[in-house]
Amino acid sequence: MNILHSTLSTWRDRLAPVSRTSTFRTTGQITPEEFVLAGDYLVYKFPTWAWADASSPAKRVSYLPPGKQFLVTRGVPCHRRLNENFAGDAGHEDEIVRDMLSGADADDGDGWLRTGGGRDLAEKQAERIKDVRTVDESGNMGEREDDEEDIPDMEDDDDDEEAIIREPAGKSTTQPIRTYNLYITYSNFYRTPRLYLSGYLSPSEPLPPHLMMEDIVGDYKDKTVTLEDFPWFDGGLKMASVHPCRHASVMKTLLDRADAALKIRRDKLKQAHSAAEANRINSERGLEGLVDETRGLSLNEQQGHAAGGDEWEVLQHDEEDQVAIRVDQYLVVFLKFIASVTPGIEHDFTMGV
Repeated sequence: MNILHSTLSTWRDRLAPVSRTSTFRTTGQITPEEFVLAGDYLVYKFPTWAWADASSPAKRVSYLPPGKQFLVTRGVPCHRRLNENFAGDAGHEDEIVRDMLSGADADDGDGWLRTGGGRDLAEKQAERIKDVRTVDESGNMGEREDDEEDIPDMEDDDDDEEAIIREPAGKSTTQPIRTYNLYITYSNFYRTPRLYLSGYLSPSEPLPPHLMMEDIVGDYKDKTVTLEDFPWFDGGLKMASVHPCRHASVMKTLLDRADAALKIRRDKLKQAHSAAEANRINSERGLEGLVDETRGLSLNEQQGHAAGGDEWEVLQHDEEDQVAIRVDQYLVVFLKFIASVTPGIEHDFTMGV
């Protein structure tokens, strides 16, 4: 079934009509030219990412230039699996992430999942009780007290080494570090980026595809993540892929909220009565701060400083029509969203954070 789905998906992308009209602001979709523009920006800002070509000319798509068929970053660490121990809270109730711009009646589709958000406070308190230590009259903290049954017997020091039952290999609670190669491609059918993941247990030992699902948030793993052949490689290399069917709607929501947050900030700046108040407002990063430190690059804001320090940022008339996130910054925001799908993979490692 996966082979059939992968083949149909590849041919659907290659045969779909190519859009040359930008609908970035209205639909969250981008054209192939905008994908290249956003890829160039990602590579420029974060050199761990690079453009790559298909393994052979036959694997190339015509709507992207040779040498820029997809983006790749290699060796991204993944330290922990998404089980009940992940982040201390995984395995418990997930929650939908929203922001203050969403109303009380907002649909779950307006946000995205964050794993392990609903752990009961009483559970945490019960765990803390186990970490009680003693304090002497001088205020010095003592060592953790072992349970009575855990106090060692002095005779144990003479145990025969050969009689000790050791933990079998592979049963250690310390989880081995996995690494991932991440690939961003362009889906011509959905007109959005698409992420593929290829995992490794060691530099020379690929991670079996079904084990990659251990690093995907459960709700996505069950609905939108599939195992497919990577269309740009010969030989049928199987990877996990986040299906792009909802990428455009999620990106549109994020872009709209970033614009709304920027408008609120500008309105506050207009009403500011002092330089100190304006500086405080400027330091508050709303959703337009999704693009890391690129906000200053996108707004082209000018600042005036009088001799007495009474003037602050001046908003030019044409800046009212500017947006919080440009189309060339699209992939940076896209990766912030993807990080919620695979929270165990250190996406910030790829972005020099």
